[in-house]
Amino acid sequence: MRIALDDFGTGHSSLTHLREYPVDIIKVDCSFVQRLSDDKSIYAIVEGLAKLGPLLSMDIVAEGIETEMQLQLLRDMGCHIGQGYLFSPPVCAQQAEMQLLNLH
Repeated sequence: MRIALDDFGTGHSSLTHLREYPVDIIKVDCSFVQRLSDDKSIYAIVEGLAKLGPLLSMDIVAEGIETEMQLQLLRDMGCHIGQGYLFSPPVCAQQAEMQLLNLH
């Protein structure tokens, strides 16, 4: 079993949680992904997380990817796992299984 820290960067999530809890995955909140191209500080924060994750043996997942530009920016900074409407709208388990089977 793996534990993900969802919506990282919003609410009560903080870097302290990465030290205190057995987290395997950091899910970067979509509000950060949406502003990557127009806010240098947001870009720097996400890029820092993308570099910090592997050092802590954690996967970094970007939530809410909607455009090719967002995807490319994330790839350029080392974030290679994502979810969002660019790939698929939310689907039920049966639809997800069918989509995965159709990939092969």
